[in-house]
Amino acid sequence: VMPGETGEMLVRPQHAHSILEGYWRQPERTLEAFRGLWYRTGDMLHADEDGYHFFVGRKAETVRHRGYTFATNQVENVVNAFPEVLESAVVGLPNEDGEEDLKLSVVLRDSQCDRESLRRRCEAELPAWMVPRYFDVREDLPKTPTQKIEKYRLKQDGITATTLDFGVFRSGRQDS
Repeated sequence: VMPGETGEMLVRPQHAHSILEGYWRQPERTLEAFRGLWYRTGDMLHADEDGYHFFVGRKAETVRHRGYTFATNQVENVVNAFPEVLESAVVGLPNEDGEEDLKLSVVLRDSQCDRESLRRRCEAELPAWMVPRYFDVREDLPKTPTQKIEKYRLKQDGITATTLDFGVFRSGRQDS
């Protein structure tokens, strides 16, 4: 990819048997992970003009939204910096355009904060194409025993009775 663009890191060993050669008893996963002798790591990076590479996120945690592909943690990092937010998670929900609409699930520190004010903060701090369409305030986020947020469960939940839909943002105006 060109400097500034995001792409997946592929690795190829210079010496045989020096990296993973396949997944134990998972031939389908092995075929998916390898292309020729190249191993697809699932790590998304971008390079700067000097050729330095920077980790962006995991491919499994990227979304295609409004023509952009980006890591959901780019939105989460901004939202988690809001003083009223304890933690957040962003997932993509498939839409009719073949892309994904963003759903933001948050646990709030400040019960006085509402989803509308949270949306306004996101609009002020994020590029328009990174502002989530759906907002869900939760008591807690589903987690593994090691406290990693289980985003697949948030994705499976989809739109619930407590999810607020702000509509699709297009051409500088809000559509409901």
